[in-house]
Amino acid sequence: MDGNLIVPVATSIYVDVENDNLFLKRNSFMHPVELNYFDSISNEGRAGEFLMGRFAAKKALGSLIGTSDYRDICVARGIFSQPVVMMDTKNNFDVSITHKKNVALALAHSAFYPMGIDIETLEDARCQVLESQLTTKEIRDIKREYINYELTVCQLWVIKEALSKVLKTGLTTPFTVFETCDHSFHSTEELRCFFSNFYQYHARCWCIGKYVIAIVYPRSSSFDLKINQISSLFPNSKGPHPENVS
Repeated sequence: MDGNLIVPVATSIYVDVENDNLFLKRNSFMHPVELNYFDSISNEGRAGEFLMGRFAAKKALGSLIGTSDYRDICVARGIFSQPVVMMDTKNNFDVSITHKKNVALALAHSAFYPMGIDIETLEDARCQVLESQLTTKEIRDIKREYINYELTVCQLWVIKEALSKVLKTGLTTPFTVFETCDHSFHSTEELRCFFSNFYQYHARCWCIGKYVIAIVYPRSSSFDLKINQISSLFPNSKGPHPENVS
């Protein structure tokens, strides 16, 4: 069960739509440190992902902090390539960034409450490969309780990716260490669970069309996130694609 402490968060999504080139806008939202790193990226795909991720991060942080001058916010790279927020403020903030193809998603939050976000597409999820990262107990549990086995396997993968961002280990740690437990569906689209070896964290995972999104956060806290608002911003949904929702 979620705790009673409500943690303020802000989310932002950037969808790279046709004729929308962040490269031309980079000087209007990027900090000099970010621009310097961007100029060192030789791979075009990685450069595009970096721009999308930083723009989404600035939108989320700006919404949470209350500023629209994104150049004052520096999202630097830590030793493990994790985002590190550097800015002149009395409060400490953190941000988690994830991207998939032409979509970047960011979650801004207080640094006092570690959180992580991750995204995957069902069309790219290879069940056999993802299943290899599950423990025997996880496979037994989801085969016994859930009808859509392949979907749940993908959800658990994304949940573990989000936890790896909280712990700042990335793919360097075997995902079997991140074994999940106490799985439960709170709606047809939302899966919640805990972790066998990281009791202090809770996970929530949603399916939005072809996308799977997971957020991991301290189990002693909760947050107010209207996932239906976010779902309307994804590609292939009806209507325009705004860039930010808080």
